[in-house]
Amino acid sequence: MSGYLDIDGFEARYRKAADPWDVLNSPDEHQKRDAIIEATRCGDLTHVLELGCGIGGHSVALAKISTRLDCIEATSTGVERTRAFLRDCRHTRVHQIILPGPLPRSSYSTVVISELLYYLSVSDIVRLAADIRHVLIPGGQLVLAHHYAHFDDAQQSGATIHRDFAQAGGCFHSHPKLVARTEHWRVERFTRRRRPRLSLKLSRT
Repeated sequence: MSGYLDIDGFEARYRKAADPWDVLNSPDEHQKRDAIIEATRCGDLTHVLELGCGIGGHSVALAKISTRLDCIEATSTGVERTRAFLRDCRHTRVHQIILPGPLPRSSYSTVVISELLYYLSVSDIVRLAADIRHVLIPGGQLVLAHHYAHFDDAQQSGATIHRDFAQAGGCFHSHPKLVARTEHWRVERFTRRRRPRLSLKLSRT
């Protein structure tokens, strides 16, 4: 368990390097960000929730297309840097929350989760999926972006994490829209059903 990257580990990396995963400058990350924005444009962007925003690599792009944007990050350094990026965007708020945890609003039309889920335990994924089920409006969209690989410091495999999270939520159509895919990662859009189904068990790695 000690090998998993936890909040303290993320905090240490953000303090050691301004952009430890090269989110702001990597062409691959730019491609992924463009795919995330493309995915969100198909839905209602009145109230958007971004989970695990890190240093705000995707937040500025999301702010440009959102009427209201709430960004959630667990680390103090990530929150500070995201707020700095969004300082001129008055329709945005950056919240320091450890997930799963209380969400800022009772309803959202779009939820974006990128490169976060495999760092959570199975029980935390189930809790977070339930939280999203409660706040995502019927017909709302969930955009997920993750790598396929299983990282040594992650608790879950990226290969099945999208399916596992959607099944745990129990409220999404069974066939997501594949927006973009490379040999390393994919971006998928899930649509919330009008009536939720019972959640299913997660695949265990």
